[in-house]
Amino acid sequence: MNATDSVAAAPGPRALAEARKFVGVSEHPPGSNRTLFGRWYGADGEPWCAIFLSYCFKVGAGIVLCGGSEGLGVTANGCSYVPTLMGWLRDTGQWVAAGRPRPGDIAVFNWDGGEADHAGIADLLEAHGLTLSDYEVLLHLAKAEHQMMRRVDLAESVLLTASGITRLLDGLERGGFVEKAACSSDARVSYAKLTTAGRQKLDDAAVTHLAGIEELFTSRFGEADLDTLAELLTRLPLTAHDCSSDRCAP
Repeated sequence: MNATDSVAAAPGPRALAEARKFVGVSEHPPGSNRTLFGRWYGADGEPWCAIFLSYCFKVGAGIVLCGGSEGLGVTANGCSYVPTLMGWLRDTGQWVAAGRPRPGDIAVFNWDGGEADHAGIADLLEAHGLTLSDYEVLLHLAKAEHQMMRRVDLAESVLLTASGITRLLDGLERGGFVEKAACSSDARVSYAKLTTAGRQKLDDAAVTHLAGIEELFTSRFGEADLDTLAELLTRLPLTAHDCSSDRCAP
């Protein structure tokens, strides 16, 4: 479904620019649903996909998701409950049932099949045939020792279920970008390993991805502004490593 692109000044791409700043950020401790976005929303520890969307659209684009409506999970900051968000999109004529989403669109889905209960912002890197989740997986593998990770650890890093990471990796494997690898000491452990083609795909896509960040975010600030912003971001409950710009690049 399309994001609120009927509103002036293209809020979808602006929300996407905000989302790109947090590629690689995850809940802490793992499995806790505790994030800076939950703290901002006032619901820390609750499932946070819709909360993250609400943050990106309000902070990045000045749009309150589900604004002016009532329903489960709706507050002045947006919406924390995916079914409520879906209903609002339908009621306001912003729902598109089929077709390829565009960067900045809201996507509602379910990794495990069944009723949709997860939401995110589409960032397709279309010229490279990758989703943002594909890019993030390739990025994690590129930064890992020997460019390989246990599939269970990779799933945790990108906040996917076991079946969700399996489907994502299946697609990357079909493209030749990732391959299965076995553990030399434990045959029960399965690894995902970045291939040479996968590394090249990541390097190529990084140019597009980082150019998008430059266009939609960093180019709007002067050098002094960026220095000030970097200093202010260190005050957030994340480490400096979490906020560093090279988190987005291979």
